[in-house]
Amino acid sequence: MSLKEDLGAVKTEIDNEEKFLTAYVKVEKFFKRYKTVFVAVAVLAVAGFAGYEGYKYYDDTRIAAANEAYGKLLKDKNDKEALATLESKSKPLYEAYMMREAAKSSDDKAFATLVSSTNPVIASIASYETAIASKDPSKLLSYAAAQNAFYKDMAFFTAAYQFIEAKDYKKAKEALAKIDAKSELREYADFLTHSFITLQK
Repeated sequence: MSLKEDLGAVKTEIDNEEKFLTAYVKVEKFFKRYKTVFVAVAVLAVAGFAGYEGYKYYDDTRIAAANEAYGKLLKDKNDKEALATLESKSKPLYEAYMMREAAKSSDDKAFATLVSSTNPVIASIASYETAIASKDPSKLLSYAAAQNAFYKDMAFFTAAYQFIEAKDYKKAKEALAKIDAKSELREYADFLTHSFITLQK
């Protein structure tokens, strides 16, 4: 190799090293300038991951404890400790258990407490049962007027039956007329309407 070629190779190598050092200095300056931001992002990422894993672990243990308490209550409904655990660990499962027990024993007081349930189906069924227990057809009509009434047509039918027992045929007919034409109760409503019209004659 000639001296000129050697000098060219050395110059190229020096240029490459100079470019590398320049890039390194720029990166170092950039990192120093935003070091706090990088550290904060890293800390937040680690904290977020740890928080997610911690919450997941907490939630898994909470659900396991609620399921265990529910299982104990199915074996022994008088287990107060299991009932308290179920209530504290899973409100929805607690309310479902209380609804099950209220339905089994026709417990009007239990239904009355479940009216304020956050579960719309449980709240609706409890409201229906409370309205029936009152033996007041106007409460059944109020229940049926609610937009999310689960037993809407049944409430109209039961209210009509209570009106018939009170010999208030006009209100009975009005209640039966509100039952949806597609309802399975429509046929029975028509039969009941025909029956008390016959009684009036």
